[in-house]
Amino acid sequence: MTTIRCCHINELTCFIFKDDQVSCHSGEIQLPLTQPSKIDLMFSKFQDQIDQWLNRIYDANNPCEKRDDFPTGCLPDLSLCADVFSMMNTQLNVIGVEFLTRPEIVGRAARMSFERLMLKQIERRDSFLTDVETCCAISVEYLKMAEQFDVLIERLGKEIKFSLDEYTLIARSAEEAASLFTSDAVYSAQYVDVQIFETIDDSIGKSLFYKEWELSMTGNELILVLVRTLEDYFLDFELWLDDYLVEKVLQALVKSSVVFYVNRLLLKTERHTNKELESFLHPQKALVRMDFDIQIMKSFFEGQAQKYPNLKQTITHEFSLLEILRDCLYVAAELETDTHVTSVLLNLFRRLRNDELSKCILFDLWHLVAPKIENRLEYI
Repeated sequence: MTTIRCCHINELTCFIFKDDQVSCHSGEIQLPLTQPSKIDLMFSKFQDQIDQWLNRIYDANNPCEKRDDFPTGCLPDLSLCADVFSMMNTQLNVIGVEFLTRPEIVGRAARMSFERLMLKQIERRDSFLTDVETCCAISVEYLKMAEQFDVLIERLGKEIKFSLDEYTLIARSAEEAASLFTSDAVYSAQYVDVQIFETIDDSIGKSLFYKEWELSMTGNELILVLVRTLEDYFLDFELWLDDYLVEKVLQALVKSSVVFYVNRLLLKTERHTNKELESFLHPQKALVRMDFDIQIMKSFFEGQAQKYPNLKQTITHEFSLLEILRDCLYVAAELETDTHVTSVLLNLFRRLRNDELSKCILFDLWHLVAPKIENRLEYI
């Protein structure tokens, strides 16, 4: 019996076709292709082989293995896209040649390849989210992979005479896979905000809104640390990522900046042994400081919006929450005489769309600037 085709990739062997029989990997099983049940068994072996390849490819690109190979500030050299599609193209080429007159088998193999890859991606995605550099590197890989599905489908369509129904099924499966990798590219790029704000919180979190910030830091030094940190990372993002992903990262950083600021503001109201730590010593000075903090953060992002105009809507929406909270603080401190109290409170309720949460936050805000009269809120 003569071997028609044999292919080796990374120490794994493709299907070996022998006349009207097929063996998988080890060559231990030989199956006549004329029986449907034998075809199913062949695909069971095919699935096992795909899973084995994908495990090796994802392991080889594991950031834990590669992290020591590159310095901080440089992207790791990942080859997930090239490895996966080299394997997939070779496998489908082998099957396409041997089953040229059975396009339904080629189509089934393609769809199975896409499905197993999607399952592996769902399983392994978060293992790459270890640091800023790896998040960016894997995001680029995912975006390249999303684009490769169209290339692969176009090539198969030219080489194999699929029926319209079969080609539609393959194209739909490829579209689902491409959509998964596109969304994962965005998710991975935006995940950098987790690492960035861990660094920022370690640097300024415990000082923000406390005595030195309130009385001494007249130049808004702490929030300038936040902005300069974002500026430094932003320069790297523009080198590492395309404009589409940079804009997605900026959107995440806008949201995270607001969340960080609000979180630290409300954490101040936690119960302390020293009651002075729970409220501002001089509410008027604190609110002026907050006004400038908000202005500095917002100005930074508005500067980036000149190149990334879709960012404007995110800035307006996210910073409106800070502005609403600030207005509530002015009302609580009785510093805003021209603003109707009811309208300010309603703005918060409308924005959060959760009455209990809104009430809790109002108590915290009043505790910051007017702790002696916060009990009045019981009547809201």
